[in-house]
Amino acid sequence: MARKLTTKEKAWYFDAIDELGGAAVTSDRGADTVTYHSAISSDESHIKAADPEELAHAVMIGLLHGKAYKYPLTSLCHEMHFAHGSKGSKSDEVDIIIRDEDQLPYAMVELKAASDFKSEKDRGGPQILDR
Repeated sequence: MARKLTTKEKAWYFDAIDELGGAAVTSDRGADTVTYHSAISSDESHIKAADPEELAHAVMIGLLHGKAYKYPLTSLCHEMHFAHGSKGSKSDEVDIIIRDEDQLPYAMVELKAASDFKSEKDRGGPQILDR
């Protein structure tokens, strides 16, 4: 579990979301939430508590939709269950999926809070190797 962010760290994320989020994601410091645009597909609520990992998701969504990458909102998915492997295999929840023009998965992104990354690094490897 991610450690709690300091007030300064949390302010940095909220500032980044305010700068990058545009139409894709907005933040509410008072309610301590982030809200994703309804055009972004999701298997969960579009309004999320602003925990460390969710703030990382919000910044990434803002970057992907923003000036640098310009992905349309309809090509972005947030916290979607994605079936993989053979028919009948289980599905995993993916933090962010970018779809191509045919709405097929183009890229999948798994994000962790910075404090989780450090603990993964300290254990000697990325999460995928721990299984």
